[in-house]
Amino acid sequence: MLQSNLNVDISLSETSVDAGENVTVTLTQQSTGQTLPEDVGVSLVGPDGNELTSATTNADGEAELEIEAGTSAGTYTVDTRPAGYAPNTVELSVAVPTASISIADQSYQTSTDTVTVESATFDGSDYAIAIHITSA
Repeated sequence: MLQSNLNVDISLSETSVDAGENVTVTLTQQSTGQTLPEDVGVSLVGPDGNELTSATTNADGEAELEIEAGTSAGTYTVDTRPAGYAPNTVELSVAVPTASISIADQSYQTSTDTVTVESATFDGSDYAIAIHITSA
């Protein structure tokens, strides 16, 4: 097996992201600090060892990995194996974002026992919601 004396450092724009977000990966040569050349592959590997997504570096040694919205929470591995360099990995923590709900313009009608919400926002999208309450 061919051994390399050149090592690559992997820097992440974030070490913890929510599913549905992106992370920027920067690759630099460990001994010089110079960015690696364009078109170096970077992969996101799941806890099960399967590759989820990959990207290649641009002229600045950066690659953008998209963490899909349905990705499960857990610890993932960012992996690179550039030609002429020893392979390297770093961990990335992925969380599932929590939903945010805000409710406004509430009204209650006692004769029908119905509560109507005129407007609501769920994760930035507007919805109209009706909640029916029945008497026991």
